[in-house]
Amino acid sequence: MTSITIKAQDADAYKKEGNLKFATSKFEEAIELYTKGLELDSENHILYGNRAAACLKMERFDNALSDAQMSVRLEPKWVKGYHRAASAYVALGRLNEAIEQYEKALQINPDDKSLKRLLKTTRSKLKTKNIKNIPPNGNPRSRKKGNKKKKGKKIKNARITKLDQEKSDLEREIEKIRAEMAAAAKVAEDARATVDREMALYSKAKTAHEKVKKQEDEAKLNMEKAMENLQKGGLDGQGAGLDNDNEMKEDGDGAAAAVDDHDNNKTSAPDYGKKSYWEKRYSGEDGNADLHVDDWYLKFSDLEKYLTNIPRGDKPALDVGCGTSKLCEELIYEGKFKNVYGVDFSYNAINTMKDKDEIEGLSYMVMDATKMHFKDEFFSCAFDKGTIDAVMSGKTGLQMVKSILTEVYRVLAPKGVFIVVSSIPQLIYLGMLESARCDWKIEYYELKTKEEEETPTTTNDDNPFGMMSMWIYTLTKN
Repeated sequence: MTSITIKAQDADAYKKEGNLKFATSKFEEAIELYTKGLELDSENHILYGNRAAACLKMERFDNALSDAQMSVRLEPKWVKGYHRAASAYVALGRLNEAIEQYEKALQINPDDKSLKRLLKTTRSKLKTKNIKNIPPNGNPRSRKKGNKKKKGKKIKNARITKLDQEKSDLEREIEKIRAEMAAAAKVAEDARATVDREMALYSKAKTAHEKVKKQEDEAKLNMEKAMENLQKGGLDGQGAGLDNDNEMKEDGDGAAAAVDDHDNNKTSAPDYGKKSYWEKRYSGEDGNADLHVDDWYLKFSDLEKYLTNIPRGDKPALDVGCGTSKLCEELIYEGKFKNVYGVDFSYNAINTMKDKDEIEGLSYMVMDATKMHFKDEFFSCAFDKGTIDAVMSGKTGLQMVKSILTEVYRVLAPKGVFIVVSSIPQLIYLGMLESARCDWKIEYYELKTKEEEETPTTTNDDNPFGMMSMWIYTLTKN
């Protein structure tokens, strides 16, 4: 709705209220209300006509005549405007002009009996007035002198009428300009208020942006330190890391062997973010069969207390990067989940799990955690034991972590929980978890083995973040 429409509606409200005052003979109050309406809608011919009627009642005939003339100037087909102008002329003794107004009204509505009667009455008054103006002796000279005097008076009256009309027109123009100025002032005031609001919002947004930027910079610094630490020690805490020149090489029998780093007396760590590494590892081709374990990090018994609030309804659970872990089986047997999906991008790992005895409700699938094929909001909860840590140690780790977090967020139902087990403390890890900008509620808990509780974690050049404890992060989707 435009401002012009609103003003017209408000002016109409003043007109209706003025009509009520007029009906109860409160003509002065009616005039004030009609005037307020005209300040909002200076082109409203009915408001001018109604104010003319009220002025006639108050015997303000000049004002009534000006308003009536303005009403028919705005709407030349409005009969009531001519009627009220005629009434004002009659009251002012200007019968010829009154007759002209009645005749104009009858041209528009020739069947109006009331107007015909008034026209007839006015003509009779004019005839009577003319008879009274004839000198009693009938002397032509006296009549000529009287006519000359009458003519001069008529010219004078015409000049006065013209001046009155010009005065009325000027007053109307002033009223119109004042109304326009008031409307412009209101628009300017609204514009200033809008600018003030926008500036306040901008200032608030700028402050929030600066705060987020600072947090992102801090998170990035911590992530860089964490990545450096992981790349020096690798996921297993063994080897010199990815940023050394020593790469995994193939020996004569096809097994992967690391070349010694003579400067650090260490071996280079593998790229845990690469699918090829895990295919070799799960097939036993890497020569590290003694390192192959069913579970990384914690077992189900260590996680069970964090699952108490997760519903065991129709929605299944998800193990991201399941490998050859027993977690999926334990979620069925001990966790009492009806359906569990284990996904991993390693064909060898998934084939190993599918070769086991079939378990009702348990499904294993070869799938990339950064682009899963599940529907939105499909799972009630998800688990990760070491997958994100492994991905982080790769050269494109941070981007892959963001993709995994975004995908898990997508497939989780509202209030769904993503439980992440990591060896990296919250000082570093939180910034990385928040980098995906998903709407999580993040909580974290530090777990220590009995040996770690007896021997406090220390920091040094080789272990700058004291990575000995295990950390559990719970990410609840809002």
